[in-house]
Amino acid sequence: MKKIEIEKMEKDELYEKWLESLKNILKQRDIDKKALAQYIGVTVAHLNSILAIRRRASNKAIELICNYLGLSYTDFFKSGGDNISYKIPEKINKIIPDLMQLTDEKLPMLETFVKFLLQDKKVVLACSC
Repeated sequence: MKKIEIEKMEKDELYEKWLESLKNILKQRDIDKKALAQYIGVTVAHLNSILAIRRRASNKAIELICNYLGLSYTDFFKSGGDNISYKIPEKINKIIPDLMQLTDEKLPMLETFVKFLLQDKKVVLACSC
């Protein structure tokens, strides 16, 4: 398998675990889908499509859902259901709050930078100090 395919599978697996956890939390807390949909700026039909895996939630929608429920992204894996057990490495966990503050415009830059780092090339930073 190609590296890109493996990365996509891992990303999809993480998203599916998050989504399963979200469904469990919504059920446990008896959350009103209409209120949640309004909060994240989508219709109830759109939210239902996300929950049924017909649509994928945007990064912004995921952030808003986390805020609405008063949970961090990692909290979903701690409290989201009996069958969810995914451990995010501590070093990554530490930067998640900062990452959640990035705008949708800056996320592609971050993604490009991370992919660059994964290429195992030496990074030379220039400083005009």
